[in-house]
Amino acid sequence: MMCKCDCVNILSSTSVTSSATNVTIVVPEKTIYNNQCEKLLIQQAIPTSSSGTAVPVLLTIGTATLQLVDRCGNSVFSDQLKPRRIYDIRIHTASKLATVLCNLPKCTVGVTPVLNNPTTSTPAVSSKD
Repeated sequence: MMCKCDCVNILSSTSVTSSATNVTIVVPEKTIYNNQCEKLLIQQAIPTSSSGTAVPVLLTIGTATLQLVDRCGNSVFSDQLKPRRIYDIRIHTASKLATVLCNLPKCTVGVTPVLNNPTTSTPAVSSKD
């Protein structure tokens, strides 16, 4: 996907930490404005969560924590990001979100589909008289 973003500033991660419920990318404190475009450089390896599954990714800029979402509004999961790669992001300060604009697989990746359980046939009960 070709990115048409006017991002010129680079946010370089200083650490990437993980817990059972999320992965947090930490960048140095910086003044961020609503709808501002930045380039996010993930310098460290992205650890797996302690639960062993893909978990949502958070971005911490100073004291502010933002949830990373894709262009479709779905959470970005830890298995969608790669270390030592630059991602164009647009920061939304009012909603505490950061939209990853480029370099992600399709929007639906990382979203767990809801499947109906297969129906099982119940055995016929025969009564003996």
